Amino acid sequence: PPAIILAALRRFRGPALLRGPRTSSRLGAPFWPSGLTLRSSGPAFCGPLTLAVRRSYILFGLFKKKTSPDARGAKANEVLSRSADMLKMQLMLCNAEPQKYQEFINSSSFSGYACGFFDATLQYAGLRPPEDPQVFALISLGFFHLFNKNQDEALRHSEKFLTEQDAAEFHNSRVLGGSEYFDFMGGKIKMPNGLARIFHQEN
Repeated sequence: PPAIILAALRRFRGPALLRGPRTSSRLGAPFWPSGLTLRSSGPAFCGPLTLAVRRSYILFGLFKKKTSPDARGAKANEVLSRSADMLKMQLMLCNAEPQKYQEFINSSSFSGYACGFFDATLQYAGLRPPEDPQVFALISLGFFHLFNKNQDEALRHSEKFLTEQDAAEFHNSRVLGGSEYFDFMGGKIKMPNGLARIFHQEN
């Protein structure tokens, strides 16, 4: 996980980001699709030096030492891995048609739903960090688990969290993913199935 986190943080050398509205840190608070707001193509919010070089503050406090992840970092990794497994279960209902399945995996609907699902995972557990680079890094970590530790694929999808937030397809799917996670954790639904519903609606 540290490698994907650091790779994600390096992506902040490009876009300038502002903090979006944040959800309550109270356990079980309703999902709020807070965002990382893409403002321009100038320097990154925290600056490239802070993001790429400060290894002594590795993972922005999520992992204090390379050999000893702290409790919050380990917990975030655990819950994101579990959520990735839940998404994989949904995708099993979509892969009967390989060509359509691959098109769906590359769509904004898929990435938006997964981003919302991972974001809600962090919010529900009270683990969503206060700083945008940390949030983006953890969303990337979720995709890293989802794509079986394929770092390039993980970053390709998590970058849409920065570039497609204002797109209706991405936003609507993201809200659905986050809401379904909270509904599932709150016992309102037996199992999230939004990915399968989106897949069959689009195909």
